[in-house]
Amino acid sequence: MSRGTIVLVDDDSKFLETMSRTLEQAVGDNLEIVAAGSSEEGLGSLYRIRSEGKQLDLVITSQALPGIPGTRFLEIVQSQFPGVIKILVSDRPNLEEAVYAFNNAGLDRYVSKPWEPEDLKFTVTSLLRQAAMRRTNERLLVDLQKRNAELREALRELKEAKQEVENSYFSAIQSLAVALEAKDRYTAGHSQRVSRFAMMIARGLELAGSEVRTIGQIGLLHDIGKIGMDERVLNKPGKLTKEEFEMVKQHPVIGAQILAPVRTLDGHISGIKHHHESWDGTGYPDGLKGEAIPLPARIICVADSFDAMTSTRPYRPGRTLEEAIVEMRRCEGVQFDARCVEAFVSILQREAGPESTAPPKVAAAG
Repeated sequence: MSRGTIVLVDDDSKFLETMSRTLEQAVGDNLEIVAAGSSEEGLGSLYRIRSEGKQLDLVITSQALPGIPGTRFLEIVQSQFPGVIKILVSDRPNLEEAVYAFNNAGLDRYVSKPWEPEDLKFTVTSLLRQAAMRRTNERLLVDLQKRNAELREALRELKEAKQEVENSYFSAIQSLAVALEAKDRYTAGHSQRVSRFAMMIARGLELAGSEVRTIGQIGLLHDIGKIGMDERVLNKPGKLTKEEFEMVKQHPVIGAQILAPVRTLDGHISGIKHHHESWDGTGYPDGLKGEAIPLPARIICVADSFDAMTSTRPYRPGRTLEEAIVEMRRCEGVQFDARCVEAFVSILQREAGPESTAPPKVAAAG
């Protein structure tokens, strides 16, 4: 305990002397004891102690003082020296006086004369221990709040750094997806179109805005697993051999593995991995069926197939909008989720107009 100060105020010099000796026995050299014979002298001592930068721990005063009574003296102490322990000693104790002191002066203890020495020692040491514990707790709380603030700042910086890394990774993957399509002029813009078609379907299903954005991102990245595959197989104009088809069928799994390190893309992975599953369970890679197929994957399946149907390839022309709609409806409940098809068809027909049979012109997803 750092050396502090106790101030005693009483106009009875013998009482002051006796109390000082008793307190010295109780606190030893840990605290300096200052005696004052009046409220005015007591206030002077308090201001001097503060000006010298000393710690003030306890004030004990009698109620029956000349000039300023003890209760008023302690009110001044309460306003000028908050947090100091205050004890009021009364030679004529009464309830009204005690209640006033507790309510207006923040009194800690109200006692009557004569005061037994052992009671004085116990009361003072108990109050001092409580005050020391309170100060310690306050320091610990301030330190804890400071450390919490530092931790929050560190976590914020870490989160920003993590987000920056993941954004860079995501941008790099998007760039690779664009580079993949740039190898073949017939598939250029495919992922952007699938992304936009998928968002159209998601809105048609009245999904939340955040889900629509996620599905749009899945559309951009759905074929990312084709990176590194043999271009001759990917761009082969004719029918693939069994071995070639088995190789191509791995691209959804590879795409999921590529995205796995990015924790913020956890919600994207299942949509990419399963976008070639079929409603009847005949798709790949896991042969999922019906509602077991994640909804984003069902949406991408429809959007991806629609873009493939309506795009011109070296070996066939693209289908008209009307033909693509007929084909999608034919595959409802077999390859496609009927809800996704109907939501998409409704939007396509509304945007294309009743007279149009050409696929709608769709801008690249932003």
